[in-house]
Amino acid sequence: MNSKVKKALDRLDNNLRQTLEYMDGLSEEKLYQAPTDAWNGAQILHHIYQSEMGVAAYITKKMMADRKEIGKTGFSGLVRSYLLNRALKNYDKKFRVPSSLAPVPEKPYYAETKANFLENRRKISELLGKFDGDMVSRGYFKHPRAGRLNIVQTLSFMNEHMERHSEQIRERSA
Repeated sequence: MNSKVKKALDRLDNNLRQTLEYMDGLSEEKLYQAPTDAWNGAQILHHIYQSEMGVAAYITKKMMADRKEIGKTGFSGLVRSYLLNRALKNYDKKFRVPSSLAPVPEKPYYAETKANFLENRRKISELLGKFDGDMVSRGYFKHPRAGRLNIVQTLSFMNEHMERHSEQIRERSA
């Protein structure tokens, strides 16, 4: 695996590990408590899982195309990635869930979501092991707002997305 990709994936994996360790220590009541008209911790985790599943599916589909058809992201990708990640750090800003994601269940089963999440993350790691140096600079993922991102920028987005929602999980389960 490319060293930049490995470093970004390790950071993402560490973030997931910390979030799951925190959630494993919550009672069922705390897992499912939330303010009115807001997701609870289990729903937030399910959303993050669905999002990462969508990213993996999109990248898998793009990897089937001829590499030359996947453009390099260049400086504009760097700027878009920076702006996206900066927006995700603004916890007061709300984002609409992309229509491509299925609705989040009212009370997702935490243990099942966790197991599915870990399996999907294993598949993502396996997928990323196929990225060589040339592929790393190409836009294999298209974010709904930020556009084409290379794989390191994609992992950075996924990490910021996870951090944003991990903070919500902690707030809502307190």
